[in-house]
Amino acid sequence: MAKSEIIKLRSEEYAPYYREYTEHVSEGNLGEVLNSDRSEISALFNALDEEKSLYRYADDKWSIKEILVHCLDTEIIFNARALMFARGEQNPILGYDHEAYVRQSRADEKKLEEIRAFWEVLRKTTIGLFSGFSDIELNRVGNANGNIMSVNSLVYIIPGHVLHHLGVIREKYGVEF
Repeated sequence: MAKSEIIKLRSEEYAPYYREYTEHVSEGNLGEVLNSDRSEISALFNALDEEKSLYRYADDKWSIKEILVHCLDTEIIFNARALMFARGEQNPILGYDHEAYVRQSRADEKKLEEIRAFWEVLRKTTIGLFSGFSDIELNRVGNANGNIMSVNSLVYIIPGHVLHHLGVIREKYGVEF
């Protein structure tokens, strides 16, 4: 498959758990899919200031900054999974405790502009990583946290995860963007 071709996603390529993310992303070529969250994430950053980004709708809920850093952490982890699967890793990859990662992230200490800049760099890195995979590599599968998933499915899961959290920010945090 050429990178300009539509990247099809089949439900058997990933665990049902990830459907919550993949349903947010329309089919397209690699760049279109991996940038499907770009305008919304940019709009969110434009709608936030330091004070708003620290908002929690309840004491036990993440701040908006923590959500953003969680999305960055998750993209890095999913990129690592994609690379491992593309290279033929046969060993199961352990999951991660996203709650513990958020607690250790010090997200609220970071400047919003630093988070935004890292977001831009990371997504360029993600696109570069996936653009370098051959068709064979994109179709390889691996086991992460007891779930089978293809490299191809991560093309959809990565932006879908972000779009899921942007929906939460709109709905639960009341931020319009």
